Amino acid sequence: DNQIHAEGGRYLGRGLRTNDTLIDLNLRLNRLTDDGGRMLLEGLRQNNTLMRLNLSSNSLGSETTGALMSVFQEPESPLCTVDLSCNNLNSNDVISLHSSIENNRALTSIDLRMNPEVGTDADEALDMIQEIVHANELDVRN
Repeated sequence: DNQIHAEGGRYLGRGLRTNDTLIDLNLRLNRLTDDGGRMLLEGLRQNNTLMRLNLSSNSLGSETTGALMSVFQEPESPLCTVDLSCNNLNSNDVISLHSSIENNRALTSIDLRMNPEVGTDADEALDMIQEIVHANELDVRN
């Protein structure tokens, strides 16, 4: 825990906009909160190098999900591994993530475990996300 809070997410997002070397960013067990996660990911939309992002255990929710959806829809985004486990995502967040990755070809791993507000109403979206990720991993979707 580096105690990176929401304001830290803002500064990291600014840095990611112009960074062209970082490929792996692990922010697990910080205190970004939903606002900080959103600001971080807004900067990531313009980043063409980051491939792996761990945001596990940061109290992230719907604002972060919305920003991540924009990243997934960027055709040049190389982001292939995302860990969102142990956050505050809900069923609607998972359903929205599914819709945002339907045409994504880069994502090969996404961890959505241990988000207690995700109910059984998101089971179909979770299954579809895993199918998309698996197809990308096998590179069978042209």
